[in-house]
Amino acid sequence: MAEHAFISYVREDSAIVDRLATELRSNGVIVWLDRDDILPGHFWKDAIKKAISEGGYFIACFSQELQSREETYMHGELRLAIDRLRGMPRERTWFIPVLLNKTEIPNHPISDFENLSEINFIELYDNWDESIVKLLTSMGITDTDAKSVRQIANLIKIDPNQKKHAIRSLMEILKTNGDDTSIKYALLSKSAKVRDAALRYLTEQGRGKKEAIELLKTIMSDVASCQLEELSDQELREELQIIEEFCNLADGFVPRLASIAEQSTSESITGALLSTISNVGTIESNSITYLSRFLQNTSPYVKDCAIFSVSRFGRLADKVCSEISAATGDVQIRESTAYAIGELFSGKAYQISRLKELLRDENGEVRRAALHAVVRIHKHYVVSEKFLNEVRTCLRDENVKVVSEALEALYYGRCVSVDELETLINLLSSDDEKIRCDACDLISMLGPEAAPATSALLSNLSHENRNVVRAAINVLGSIGPDASEASERLIELIMDNDREIARASVLALGSIGA
Repeated sequence: MAEHAFISYVREDSAIVDRLATELRSNGVIVWLDRDDILPGHFWKDAIKKAISEGGYFIACFSQELQSREETYMHGELRLAIDRLRGMPRERTWFIPVLLNKTEIPNHPISDFENLSEINFIELYDNWDESIVKLLTSMGITDTDAKSVRQIANLIKIDPNQKKHAIRSLMEILKTNGDDTSIKYALLSKSAKVRDAALRYLTEQGRGKKEAIELLKTIMSDVASCQLEELSDQELREELQIIEEFCNLADGFVPRLASIAEQSTSESITGALLSTISNVGTIESNSITYLSRFLQNTSPYVKDCAIFSVSRFGRLADKVCSEISAATGDVQIRESTAYAIGELFSGKAYQISRLKELLRDENGEVRRAALHAVVRIHKHYVVSEKFLNEVRTCLRDENVKVVSEALEALYYGRCVSVDELETLINLLSSDDEKIRCDACDLISMLGPEAAPATSALLSNLSHENRNVVRAAINVLGSIGPDASEASERLIELIMDNDREIARASVLALGSIGA
C-alpha cells in the first residue's frame, strides 16, 4: 500500500492534531493515528512499532504540553523513530518535526555528533496555511501525481471493491508524462524489457510516479494472492477485468492464466482467459507459446479467440503465422485468419497465397477482413502487381463494405491506373456516400488522365452530402484544364455557405484555368 504518515503527539494536543490530520488527508496523505488505527484485540505496542517501521514519514508534534509531561508514550515513539532514522541516508526526508506552539525540541541524540534539535522544523502555530504548504512540500505532496496516488490509496483502503477504478487511475498517472507520449506506448509494449525501462524512467520523474508504481505493485500482489483457480466463472471474469487494467505490468500472471485456460471446460471462460493473456502478456512471459497451444483447439470459438489473441503481438508472433495461415473453419475463423495475417505479415509467399484465397472467399465479411489486412500490409510493404489485381477485382464486389475496403487498400498502396477509371466512374453513382468520396480520392491520383470522369464528377457537385461535393471539387482541380465543363458550376459554388467548399472551388478553378 502507499506509504502512510505516522503522527506522534501527546493526548493534550489531540484537537490540533486532528486538524493537522484532516489537512493531510484532504491532500491525499494516508495518516496513521494510534486512536484511529489500532484495532480492538491488537497489541498496541506492536502496532505502533510496525506503523513506525513501515511509515513513509514520521511527523513529531512538539509542544509545551509535551515538555510539561514527565512521562509519555511519545518519547518511546521518538526512540523507535530515531532508531530507524539512524539507518537512513541524510538526504531522505522522513522525520519531520512540527511545533504546535512555541517550544523547544528535545536534544535526543541521533548520532555522536547530531541530535533531533538540529533537524529543520516547521512552526505550525505561526502561520497555519503557510506552514501546511511547507509540510506538504517536504512530503512531496505539491506533486499533483503524489496527491492523486494518496487519494486513490485512501479510496481502496475505505472500499477495496474500488480496485479496478484505482488501477485504471494509477495507469493513467503513469501514462501521462507531460508531452512525452512515448512512455504511454512503452508501457503498452509487448516487450518486458521496454516496459521495465519505462518504469525505471518513471521512478525518476517525481515521487508521484514512484508511489503510483509502488501502489500498483501492492494491489497486484493482493490480486495474485487470490485463488483464481477456485473462483466461479463470474468471479473469475471480474478478476480478469482487474488484471487487464494493469496492462503489460501484469505479465507475471500469464503462466497461471494459461494453466487455468487449459483446465477450463467453458468455451467463454477459455476465450476470456486467452484475451487477458494477449492484453497483459509479453514476449518474455512466453505468451505466444501459451496462446499457440489453442490454435488447434476443437472448439471453433476457442480457436478463433486464439487466432485473434496471437495477432495482437503483430510481427513478434511471426513464428506461428504459418500455423494461423493454414487455419480453416467457419466464417469467424477465416475472418480472424485474414486479420491476423495483416498483423503478422512479413512478406512470405504462403501469407500472400492465403490472402488471395481469402480475397475470393464466398463470405463478404471474410473478403472485407482480407482487404483490411492489405491496408495494414501497405503501410510496411510494397506488394506485387499480380496481387493488386486481386484487390482491384473487389472494386466490382456486390458487397458495399468490400468495395469500400478495396478502395482504401488501393489508396494506401497508391495503386491506381487508368485501367480502373471506368470502374471508379461507376462508383461515383453509388448509393453509399463514403464509396463516392473514396472513389474520388483514387481518381484524383490520375491527374489529367482522369478527364473522362469529368461529367460524373460534375453531377456529384449537386449531391446533398457536403463531403461528396468537396471530394468531387478536389478531383476536378487535379484534372486541370480538361475539366473546364465544370467551370460554371464551380463558379456558383464560390458563393456557397460552406466556406471549405467555396475555398476548394476557387482553388479548382485556378487549376482549370477558368
